[in-house]
Amino acid sequence: LPGRIEALETEQVEISKQMAAPEFYQGDEAAITQTAARMKEIEDELAALYDRWQELESGTESDLV
Repeated sequence: LPGRIEALETEQVEISKQMAAPEFYQGDEAAITQTAARMKEIEDELAALYDRWQELESGTESDLV
């Protein structure tokens, strides 16, 4: 789980850098749309993974109590 989160966060940073460049939005509209969609996918997947991680930690903590 941590490895997948790390990989997605790295990809998210790279995409953010691309999207922050002024020339990005002067490029191909299809590529812009595809990149923005990928960013949304990453955000959604990260949210789900963080939720799952929290569930696992909560389950582990309750087992210890």
